[in-house]
Amino acid sequence: MDFYQGRVLRIDLSVGTYTVEPLNEEWRDLYVGGKGLMLRYLWELTTPGMDPWSPENPLLIVPGPFAGTNVSTASRVVLGGKSPASGTILDSYCGGSFGSILKFAGYDMIIVQGCAPELTSVLIKDDVVRFESAAKYAGMMTAQIEAALRQDFDPKVTVLSIGPAGENKLLWACVSNDQYHKAGRGGTGALMGSKNLKAIAVVGTGKVEVGDARAFLEDIERIDTDYILTDANYWVHEEGTPILVDVTSGGGCQPTRNYSEGTFEGASKINSESFQKFRVKKRACYQCTLACRNFHRINDVEGEGPEYETIALCGSNVGVDDIGALMEFNHLCDEYGLDTISTGNVLGLAMDMTEKGIHDFGVRFGDVEAYLKVP
Repeated sequence: MDFYQGRVLRIDLSVGTYTVEPLNEEWRDLYVGGKGLMLRYLWELTTPGMDPWSPENPLLIVPGPFAGTNVSTASRVVLGGKSPASGTILDSYCGGSFGSILKFAGYDMIIVQGCAPELTSVLIKDDVVRFESAAKYAGMMTAQIEAALRQDFDPKVTVLSIGPAGENKLLWACVSNDQYHKAGRGGTGALMGSKNLKAIAVVGTGKVEVGDARAFLEDIERIDTDYILTDANYWVHEEGTPILVDVTSGGGCQPTRNYSEGTFEGASKINSESFQKFRVKKRACYQCTLACRNFHRINDVEGEGPEYETIALCGSNVGVDDIGALMEFNHLCDEYGLDTISTGNVLGLAMDMTEKGIHDFGVRFGDVEAYLKVP
């Protein structure tokens, strides 16, 4: 079964058990990709009116068919369920290594159901699955829990985890992988938190079959040459999504001061050119040749990003053009496990209401000191 492992890992947190079942081959062929498979399984696992906070609401974690190979841009994993934030279908995506390592462990999908009686971590190493108390990890930031599991479980582990925001079931809490990759939308972190699930840690020592390896590699070389590593895509590697700041602000559609304006006068201070002055290295998601990730260091803060969405919502949308403050705000959101898009939206609204005298939240547009106290 080329590209697929043919196995689904189903976890019941309520009783601390798991089963391994065959991947539905008909659905595999009809519903292409991680998203397609996730939605088809979700259709069977949810019912009309199901409470998103109930233990019956599943959490599905599904990589795409090419995860674990050297197909560029194909390492992403989708997290799905019923959204605690919206009450409707949740599908949220992140890059990093989790999808590929899950395939190496021998699984095409994880289905998590139930609610653990206490904060729990699920530890997976190929065919061995363990449930362990995560009490000692309670309250840990996302970088801390990853480091702790590398020490306590396996140094080669990849981790999906939540920070304090997820533990407290904040509606826009996100799920983290490889510290800087976030499944941010729809309350994925709140869904994990509602299940008392602090982390899923995976070590995989297997491989993904690709059929005729020589022909497959020839196809990859052709695709990379013709469609990926092209002059038209060079900006993706060289600058990444921050390039969009000048495009959107210049076009009058940059979120500015709670969307009240479309052009930000401070755009030149938080655009791609400004961030490149602080870039120390390039990074890539697992198996991707584009390497669009930018690793910055400003003052005492370092890390990947921020991406355009964070720059827009946590920068211009709240009237902040201080690049160091924006970098620190992004870092704090990452560590607490907060979706930066929703955080910037909520903060922009609070600032707008304060400015207009509707309610004083103690934050105003461009007030960096108050801004950095929010996360």
